[in-house]
Amino acid sequence: MQVNLDVDVASFREACSGVITKFPDLFPPDLVKLAQSAEG
Repeated sequence: MQVNLDVDVASFREACSGVITKFPDLFPPDLVKLAQSAEG
């Protein structure tokens, strides 16, 4: 396994941004808030 800690956070967030709106039932609201408040 290889872990990459040097990631482009903005690009990752943009690429994944639609997942929560497309599949809202998969994510508990508290988890969504926590993820959105995370610094990166």
